[in-house]
Amino acid sequence: MKKIFGLILVFVTVLAGCGSGATTSDSVPTITWYLIGAAPAAELEVEAAMNEILEKEVGAKIDIVFYDYGEYEDKMNMKFSANEEMDIIFASPLPFEENISGGKYIPLNEYLDGGVLGDTKEVVNEKFWDGVTIDDNIYAVPTNKEIATQLYYLFDSGLVEKYNFDISKVESMPDTEPFLKAVLEGEGYAPTTNDLNWNGLGKDLGLDCVASLSLQVCLDPNAPEKGYQWVYDIEGYTEEMKYVDTLIDRGYMKSDTLEIIDFATTNHALLKQEGFPGAEISWEKTFGHEYDVQPIGTPVVTTDSVRGSMNVISATSQNPEKAAAVINEVNTNAELRTIFAYGVEGSQWQYNADGKIEFLDGAGDYSVGVYEQGNFFILPLAVGEPEDKWNQFETLNTTSIESPALGFAPDLSAYSAELANTSNMLEKHKVTTMLANFNDADEDLAAARADLEKVGFFELIEEINRQYEEWKETN
Repeated sequence: MKKIFGLILVFVTVLAGCGSGATTSDSVPTITWYLIGAAPAAELEVEAAMNEILEKEVGAKIDIVFYDYGEYEDKMNMKFSANEEMDIIFASPLPFEENISGGKYIPLNEYLDGGVLGDTKEVVNEKFWDGVTIDDNIYAVPTNKEIATQLYYLFDSGLVEKYNFDISKVESMPDTEPFLKAVLEGEGYAPTTNDLNWNGLGKDLGLDCVASLSLQVCLDPNAPEKGYQWVYDIEGYTEEMKYVDTLIDRGYMKSDTLEIIDFATTNHALLKQEGFPGAEISWEKTFGHEYDVQPIGTPVVTTDSVRGSMNVISATSQNPEKAAAVINEVNTNAELRTIFAYGVEGSQWQYNADGKIEFLDGAGDYSVGVYEQGNFFILPLAVGEPEDKWNQFETLNTTSIESPALGFAPDLSAYSAELANTSNMLEKHKVTTMLANFNDADEDLAAARADLEKVGFFELIEEINRQYEEWKETN
């Protein structure tokens, strides 16, 4: 009961219990909130600061439970199986439709329509609500942030200046080749790389892909009448991946098929990352380089993009209305939201003379997934972020195009064997199909197709399209 002990020290208040429905001696309920990531060292300090606000504004406290990335889904499934009492759950890593059909989450309509989540309903972009609505019921509160992630090419600033390269003219990978050539010849290392985290060019081309099938089954928003296809059957994709193979052959791209590259310790001149306006601040901190960034392509609003960060209320919650009220407060109270995101003022950060967040030495004690928590648009700017950051977010959200399949997600729960076999086969052919590291592209892709046919991959695509056609009739 480490957390209870910690709260005794902070509040000098003896808790009567912990977990969902636990209450203090004065009957203030404690709401559990399950998040993904390693538990930060300053967790109890931050919870105490948040609870001062929540107890006053909502009449509740929270107990945040962190499970690390590699264990989150397994831990949550164990709790579901045990029918354990829980309150708020970060749901994005979990199977959304399956958990709804299994009765694990409650619909939130009564709280959103004039209830305690009414203010949140107003501030969250309406496109987000479309992605979390099933059979006219809203089952999750999406994080109000970028509605579709923008793809960026990150160019090492020093090398851009050294080789006098104009990144503003870059619209696709071939446009980077003069820069890659100059860096290879001048610096003596492969300027860019792909690795086990690299999943091909679907995002570059603005495709709407099914995450559960390793992004290998996609809908082209420019040709929706063709339905979902194996990505290599979409016009232009094979040629683009063959071009990537030429970059590898010419030494411009290192293709590491055995490990995930640590870019913080590896020479590189060009990276590809998905993000949002101002994200270069965190990239520079993470990777140890200063970057000039160039957005690539038009972001596409897909079901996966709007479900990238969402919180639900468990069907086993003993205090669902209080849980909803906690979520509402996080999404509308700027002071609370800032503490949740960055920690305690004076310990992890402080405001500078310009009113911007300046991180202190203690910032490392509270490093969490800010994207998991709630509304971005009430967060203060941090030092180094553009003055018009939130205007850039609004522009991104208004200029993104909607996939014709926004709101659709296939239910493949009846095809667990085919999914498992397909996953194994895609892993077998990952070096070619996802990393574009071909020996002979046509022969390699023919071999992959033959193996995928054997395990029912194309039958899965037929089922996805059958469900998609049904969905279109009522949407």
